[in-house]
Amino acid sequence: MFKIKSDATIKLTQVEQVRINKAASYLEDMTISMEQVTDLSGFGSAGKMRRAFRRNLNVLPGKYRNRFGI
Repeated sequence: MFKIKSDATIKLTQVEQVRINKAASYLEDMTISMEQVTDLSGFGSAGKMRRAFRRNLNVLPGKYRNRFGI
């Protein structure tokens, strides 16, 4: 059976993508804690951010951050 995406689903996906982009830019700044990244990007919880990163980028936020570590 095929699922048809509604306008609401598309908008939620777009909102999640904006949040991921914001979180990714914050994660590149090592002075911002993971908790602050979660709050600043609007995810509401670390678990929601982890699931969104895994679903969209196939990487966890901590691993993403480590790419920019020294």
